[in-house]
Amino acid sequence: MKNRRICIIAAFNILVLLIDKIILVTRGAFGAPLVLTLVLWFFISKRKKWALILFEVLCLLSAIMGVLGIFLFAAYLYRGFDPIPCLLMVIVGISYGVSWLMLRKEREHFSS
Repeated sequence: MKNRRICIIAAFNILVLLIDKIILVTRGAFGAPLVLTLVLWFFISKRKKWALILFEVLCLLSAIMGVLGIFLFAAYLYRGFDPIPCLLMVIVGISYGVSWLMLRKEREHFSS
C-alpha cells in the first residue's frame, strides 16, 4: 500500500512535468530537466533515503520558483509579453508543492 501511494504521487508529478515540457518545447523554451525527476523517483521507489532528501530539496526550490512565476506572470501581462511560460512555472510549482506535502505524509511509512 505504501509503495502504491508513492507511485501515484510520482505518476502525478511526472505527468504534470511532461505536459509542461511539451507545451514549452513548442514555444521554444525549456524548463527543468525531467530526467532528474525520473531518476529521483526511481531511487525513491527503491527506498533510498538520499533520493528522498534530494527530491524534497528539488520540490522546495520548484515551489519557490512557482511563487516567482506568479510575479513574473503579472509582469509579463503588464508589459504585453506572452505569459504562458510563467503560468506553466506556477503550475509546475504547485505540482511540486503538492508532491512535497504528500511525501511528507508518507515519510513516516518510508522509514519503516
